[in-house]
Amino acid sequence: CVSYADALVGKLLGTLDELKLRDNTIVVVWGDHGWNLGEHNYWSKHNLLHNSTQVPLIISAPGYKQNVKTEGIVELLDLYPTLCELTGIQQPEHLEGKSMLALLRDPGQPWKQAAFTKWRDGLVVTTKDFTYTRYSDNQHMLYDRRKDPDENVNVAENPEYAEVIRKMKIRLRAK
Repeated sequence: CVSYADALVGKLLGTLDELKLRDNTIVVVWGDHGWNLGEHNYWSKHNLLHNSTQVPLIISAPGYKQNVKTEGIVELLDLYPTLCELTGIQQPEHLEGKSMLALLRDPGQPWKQAAFTKWRDGLVVTTKDFTYTRYSDNQHMLYDRRKDPDENVNVAENPEYAEVIRKMKIRLRAK
């Protein structure tokens, strides 16, 4: 499926080049997180672990560098303001997202400190280093992404992380 989608995107970009439209076209490719196929013992579509909260995102726009990756934290709600700014369309005031245009100009610049996810009774805040999830019944999970990028060891009950949890709770309340 991924190979087929990649081939179709290649065909689309090739056609834009043939028609000499590439310099006047914005291309955005993003995807769904797909199915969990046994990761964390889930055989389902949704949960609040990284397999279900991270998706691919590729933006190609005239005048911006190609083949550049950023470690900046972005959310899909940032797409609409980004497209508005790229096309010169006035952004509605009610938008929550933040245009990524500055990040497209300079992928290494400081950016958002956190991304937020909500599903059912769970709220998640993800930073470069940690993912913290809190449920309405006060259960919680903390993953140290530096030591455990696959989110296999919940360290929420480890006293060493008490200060991290305190700060992550504040971030969730501020959202």
